[in-house]
Amino acid sequence: KIINNSEYFEHDKDKFEIMNNIISFEVDKNYFYSIPIGNYSNHLKINFYKLLVQKKYLDNLNSLLKNIKLNIENYIPSPLSSSLATLTNDEKELGTICLDFGHSTTSIAIYENKKLIYADSLGIGSNNITLDIARGVSTNISSAERLKTLYGSLLSSPSDEHEIIEIPYVSGENNQFRQINRSFLNSIIKPRMEETLEIVWQRIKQNNLHSKKIKNIIITGGGSQLEGIEEYAKIIFSSNVRIAKPKESLNIDPKFKKAMYSDIIGTILFESDQIKENYLDKTDKKRKKASISGFFSWLDQYI
Repeated sequence: KIINNSEYFEHDKDKFEIMNNIISFEVDKNYFYSIPIGNYSNHLKINFYKLLVQKKYLDNLNSLLKNIKLNIENYIPSPLSSSLATLTNDEKELGTICLDFGHSTTSIAIYENKKLIYADSLGIGSNNITLDIARGVSTNISSAERLKTLYGSLLSSPSDEHEIIEIPYVSGENNQFRQINRSFLNSIIKPRMEETLEIVWQRIKQNNLHSKKIKNIIITGGGSQLEGIEEYAKIIFSSNVRIAKPKESLNIDPKFKKAMYSDIIGTILFESDQIKENYLDKTDKKRKKASISGFFSWLDQYI
């Protein structure tokens, strides 16, 4: 009855529903995180969400994969897959924010009471830092990636001013180098990472999730390898922070137990039946006069 009377469940032909989930049940203003069967109440409310994407994006993806003879079994949100690979049961129960710093996106997943209560993605990733470095020091992209990996840091040190790094010019001519100090390199990296973390925090505040005061932050993905990111995130979020790789309990090759593989490992662990609620489609309130055949048609929708 709730579903059939709610406009929230209307289907938009331009959107595709990747997943849905019930966060909690409110029974006479008391919250239940499991189905409150057996309770009597005057008021029942379901806190529910849907994750939607533009259908045209999936059509483009389907067309591409069809050309290389691949079939799609499930669509899995990146924030969800990363959290499945890294979060422990206790972290899901007590409340945790999982941040995956990928190549071109940063994903956010928030868990509470063993349920995914929020998921989002930003179009900013570690590749943006690489491009900032390439532009800032006038070098090629491959050299900028190497600079970020070997020398990049979010923590300042007095010795950074005296640590000299040689970098090739963007022209790529042999034996053409210039020198910068590590402090200058880090001054390029810090603003971009600070911007990314601030946008994450604003998304959380916009959805009023900061009021939950979740104090556990998990950082994963290739961008989590940046030196000092753990300490920097502690300052931004005023929370406990840890860098996460795929869980030790997973029986996978040690070479894949790295933060950069969290997203892809999580897709293997995904089971749609444990996430998606198979709610009934909204039905038309206008019905013809009931008959025997009409009765069984109606009954079929609720069995």
